[in-house]
Amino acid sequence: MSRLIDLTGQRFGMLTVLRRAESRNGKVCWTCRCDCGSTIEVSGNNLKRGHTVSCGCKRVFPYLSLIHISEP
Repeated sequence: MSRLIDLTGQRFGMLTVLRRAESRNGKVCWTCRCDCGSTIEVSGNNLKRGHTVSCGCKRVFPYLSLIHISEP
């Protein structure tokens, strides 16, 4: 079994790791704060492999620049 690597304080995309969370299904999870202010729990493997880089807000933000608001 490998040793646990402490990810506290590290950044992965828009996420900053705050602390270790309770493990789920035998996987080490971490509590992270997104740049948008949301807090989520993410598997350490998903963080390290780049599968999770935001709380989900990143899926919405790219499209905001496509919305044109006409001024009166």
